[in-house]
Amino acid sequence: MAKETKSANSLRSQLKATSLKKLQKQIDEDNAAIGANSNEYLNLEDGKTVKIRIFPAHPGEENFYVAKKCYWLTIAGNDGDPRRIQVLDSRLHGGTKMDVVEEYTKYAKRFCKGDATKLDAITGQRDSLNPSYSWLCYADTVREDEQLRARLWEMRKMVRDALNRMAFSEDEEEAIEVDPYTDVDEGLPVLVTYRKNPNKKKGENFYEVSFPKKVKARPLTDEEIEYFMSLKPLSEILGTYGLSDFERALEGLQNFDEEHEIGLFEDEDWLAHLEEIRAQYDADGGDDEEEEEAPKAKKTTAKKPSPAKKVEKPEEEEEEDDEEEEDEEKEEGDEFDDMERSELKKYIKDNDLDITVKKSMTDDDLRAAIRAASATAEETEEEEEETAEEPEEEEEAAPKLTLADIRKKLGKK
Repeated sequence: MAKETKSANSLRSQLKATSLKKLQKQIDEDNAAIGANSNEYLNLEDGKTVKIRIFPAHPGEENFYVAKKCYWLTIAGNDGDPRRIQVLDSRLHGGTKMDVVEEYTKYAKRFCKGDATKLDAITGQRDSLNPSYSWLCYADTVREDEQLRARLWEMRKMVRDALNRMAFSEDEEEAIEVDPYTDVDEGLPVLVTYRKNPNKKKGENFYEVSFPKKVKARPLTDEEIEYFMSLKPLSEILGTYGLSDFERALEGLQNFDEEHEIGLFEDEDWLAHLEEIRAQYDADGGDDEEEEEAPKAKKTTAKKPSPAKKVEKPEEEEEEDDEEEEDEEKEEGDEFDDMERSELKKYIKDNDLDITVKKSMTDDDLRAAIRAASATAEETEEEEEETAEEPEEEEEAAPKLTLADIRKKLGKK
């Protein structure tokens, strides 16, 4: 019985509650992936015709819908398992000259010229690097005697084109100055039918959009307007493409490159071009940390590893062990103990350390990250020196660059 109790206690000790900090990080990643934060989406049922009322643009917004261009890529989730995510297009959503997925596609098509299998993987119909286009607006399904609750509606091109066509031809005898859908009092609902598998022989399309036979305005109530105004404007939903988006796209592209054996990440011309693409975000200041210093956070016993290495501290480690490690570091002391935050960041930049400075990191987090990165760099130098002393052997194929290698080559700060 004693052995059973001991075994049960051993199993119990391995079970830990989820860290709120890590849970929030996962929530933020998931929300970033779907792009809608806490807003609800309007989903259409296959084969069903619904009446939809579109909401106007928020004050200060130019149009009642905004364009979205993205790519589907596979990255490693927090649990290590691969997951499919959306990565926005940098040219449309970041105002840059180049987007890394678009540039990779151009280079890869030339690189794989003549290889039908690889070209199909890059630009084919399924799981390829082709961009996905859609348009976001606020809308809801009209139901008799029910309040509207504005939700995000992600329209495909066929729907957007139909709405535009109907708007410009709604009154042929008199020029229309505003769209016929979104006025708070005079906005007209539209009928939309979605078909997952349309019968082309019968002339069916994925979407059918039209006005009801009896066109009648559906005014918005004060309550509906009040709720709508509490939601984020469309321009804030997708956010602005930045360095973190580039990093996620880079990881997804290397996974794609390895999966389909493209080999572009072993090409020096492509790696040189990657440096040019990444430099676009350096010009924007990169991390917001440079502009605004994070408020002093409570001291945490867990030390942050370099994010670029995708290493997470195991939940099983005890707090006492962390405290002992910190006490030992304090007793030994080093040059970083007396450095202010600005000096620590300068040291990271001057020594080209593989560390991403985030607002959430305390000064002690930065010191710990610098120590870890410096130790790794010293080990690498020693290994290189030992290798240089060894006699030359037959040449072997150069090892594949890892994601960390590529990021380091690109000069990630």
